[in-house]
Amino acid sequence: MTDLTKRTIPDNLAITGGLRDMRLKKKMVTIDTYEQRVLVAVLNRFRTELIEEDKATDDIDSLLLKVIDAPNKSIRRREIVSRYSM
Repeated sequence: MTDLTKRTIPDNLAITGGLRDMRLKKKMVTIDTYEQRVLVAVLNRFRTELIEEDKATDDIDSLLLKVIDAPNKSIRRREIVSRYSM
């Protein structure tokens, strides 16, 4: 069942533009440097598996580059304290 042609697409994501619209929505995730390294390692491992199975890696490549090139945002001390003082 790993072949893309055998997967079914949910009705709410039909070819009528749902998938295309879903790709246009952007999300921002805040992660620390350790989490970024783990994410890069996992994506790279998944990419390697796709290459071994002779599958396309275009989407994973672009996501991997986005994670690697993500800008660093320095946060102020006040934001750190408020984040952990729940």
